[in-house]
Amino acid sequence: MDLNDIKYGTIPIFHVESIKTGSVIIKKCEELGILDHMFNNPPPNNDSNETKNELLELQKLTENASEMDYKLCDVLEHKHYDFFAKFCNKIGIDCETEESIKSLSKEFDGLVNYIKFKVNRPRPHQLAIYYDIPMFPIISTNANSPAWPSGHSVDFLIILYKLKQKYPDNVDDFDALYTKIKDIRQLSGVHYPSDKEAAQVLVSSLIQNKLI
Repeated sequence: MDLNDIKYGTIPIFHVESIKTGSVIIKKCEELGILDHMFNNPPPNNDSNETKNELLELQKLTENASEMDYKLCDVLEHKHYDFFAKFCNKIGIDCETEESIKSLSKEFDGLVNYIKFKVNRPRPHQLAIYYDIPMFPIISTNANSPAWPSGHSVDFLIILYKLKQKYPDNVDDFDALYTKIKDIRQLSGVHYPSDKEAAQVLVSSLIQNKLI
């Protein structure tokens, strides 16, 4: 079997709807060359040494996860908007809620899903089995889209970028938070390291082109 033929799968109807909703931003990214840049720099091939090494790295991370790791991974999988709102409250910003945090990045969901399903990279556990690497997500997950780029990482970066603009006195707090959570999707076993790197490239391009 050719490993490069393995894909995540077909697109669910609700992702089709999110792509339709995000059509304006998708069009702008196409005109600005952002999409070309992403698609011309795709993730490593499934049969590459880089992908195998990423899977082995994820295996080590997931096998050595602590109880605190499990808890943080679970929160950031299922309630990451609430997590950011509570963090804001903790550092003295009382006006942010789960809904207000969600609104900071929601408009980019369609763009992320458009890129994900164009590339259709399998999730790590879908590919690990073909390498005989016993690697599985360490939490229950609602990851129902391809791996590349990491949608949660895009959310994290956009949310924190906008919060830093909104609350410049708390930039150090937000930077420290990102340092704490930036690798959480790998630790959860649901993303390759290169998925996070692609998210960083995408968000940087959006910022540079003043779309955020």
